[in-house]
Amino acid sequence: MVCSSPGIGLIPAISGLLTQLPLSIGSAVLLVTYLRLLGSSLQYFGQIQMDAANLYRTAAPLFVGVIVMGLPSEYFASLPPLLRPLLGNGLLVGILLALVLDRLRSGSSQQDQTPASNKVRRRIAPTSEHSGRTLNSNLNPKGEQS
Repeated sequence: MVCSSPGIGLIPAISGLLTQLPLSIGSAVLLVTYLRLLGSSLQYFGQIQMDAANLYRTAAPLFVGVIVMGLPSEYFASLPPLLRPLLGNGLLVGILLALVLDRLRSGSSQQDQTPASNKVRRRIAPTSEHSGRTLNSNLNPKGEQS
């Protein structure tokens, strides 16, 4: 049994079967995936302070990625074959731009962090009281609270 999507491409029978799926089926699967991604990003944006720097760091990769997705494939024909699939994928270009913008901002001034982003980091970091404990660590073998 294959656990990851890159592994699926290594088995010709499975990859051949997946290429026979209608485009609408693949699009429906991607829609569900993108909706979950959108939901988690909206939750994150509710936790940060939206100043001008955060707005540009958020909007620029989004719009650049959408623009790249809308470009015809002929625009990328002059690129080297190795770069064509990387720079022709709007999602990947947007993610790379977001990483670069985030690195430029965090590298230029470490002291310019918003209090909201510090609060998010503290909430994600495990406390010493709960680290190493699993969900059922307080249960005895019969499932009762100890």
